[in-house]
Amino acid sequence: MNTKQKRYRNNLLAKIHTHRKYKELYEAGFWSEWLYIRYGVESSKYLSIKELWEVLDILSGIRPDRDYCLQDSIGRATLLPLKKRHETQSITKNQALLIEELFNVVRYDSIKQKAFFTKQTKREIRSLQELSKEEATKIITGLKRTIEWDSERLRYMNNASYKGM
Repeated sequence: MNTKQKRYRNNLLAKIHTHRKYKELYEAGFWSEWLYIRYGVESSKYLSIKELWEVLDILSGIRPDRDYCLQDSIGRATLLPLKKRHETQSITKNQALLIEELFNVVRYDSIKQKAFFTKQTKREIRSLQELSKEEATKIITGLKRTIEWDSERLRYMNNASYKGM
């Protein structure tokens, strides 16, 4: 994230935190629940620019409110340097973008993604931000092998002269 994006993001955060409806939700103690229902996070510091813009539109009444979770995982990948782990190195922005792209290639939904994370890392992972650099490498390798295996299988399926083993 460059300096202009950081400045723009901070302006959006300031507009949200000074909005009348935000203050009502915060004073009532519902702000973190409101965010969690709609975006899967408990603090607005983990939202992407696109999501912050959407929050501002919802609070202003420009966009209708919803009661289901949507996440901008590619936009949040640009925020990864903001959230750091002290014990291990966290996933890099390029790794996060590559994982998202590979999941789109294999067409895994969120349930299959979580199962794949658990199978590869041997622990429960809810989002890309929880991955370490080494775990992200394991997942990238596993996804690439899955893609290779699928393409190999399709090559044999589409070959009319293939007799089988």
